[in-house]
Amino acid sequence: MNNILEIKNLTSGYGKLDIIRNVNFAMSENIGIFGPNGHGKTTLLWTISGLLKIKEGEILFFGESITKLTPEEIVDRGLIHVPQGNKLFPELTVKENLWLGAYSKKSRINEKQNLDKVYEIFPRLKERTNQLSKTLSGGERQMLSLGVGLMGNPRLILLDEPTLGLAPKLKQEVSASIKQIIKSDVPIILVEQDIDFLLSITENLLMLNDGGVKNYEITDTNLENKKIMEMYFGKAN
Repeated sequence: MNNILEIKNLTSGYGKLDIIRNVNFAMSENIGIFGPNGHGKTTLLWTISGLLKIKEGEILFFGESITKLTPEEIVDRGLIHVPQGNKLFPELTVKENLWLGAYSKKSRINEKQNLDKVYEIFPRLKERTNQLSKTLSGGERQMLSLGVGLMGNPRLILLDEPTLGLAPKLKQEVSASIKQIIKSDVPIILVEQDIDFLLSITENLLMLNDGGVKNYEITDTNLENKKIMEMYFGKAN
């Protein structure tokens, strides 16, 4: 199977500080990324989407190097980043926020088709199409963020901690929405702290720890969760 995304010897960070170092992985299907806070998960997504400059290495998207492209050029190729924290326009309606997601040349061609797709996956957004986004619930805002990403005509979505701050019931709704996106043939890279949530989406996991990444195979969920807790908090006495 051909790779959707390939990361080669990637190093990136802020100023002189390297946050991720010599990262290598390739994806041909959906993957989940986890690891302790502050160890480079968000930095990795920002670098892939062009928001952070690459210091060393290369990024291939469907075999094409996007290493030197601007964020706008990367979006136009269908690599869409849905960042952490619901980056919406609070004074605009649901539909206006969605239309703004179709700002690239290719997505404007298919904006009506993509809007229909968003409303099919998120019928609640269709019900609230003329409602201001600031009046939505936390779960609805996350759905809208996902919808905005879908309006960009994605060939791959980078999704950064979509359940942050959500109650368990809303997490289930967001999980169902992400599965619907995957069923519509849009692959994802999902960054999450909640391992159970990650496993509800995909068993293909990578662990990012201290700026480096490694494959992580789940064999026994309870045992692996214990190992993960020890990695985060240390072993109990």
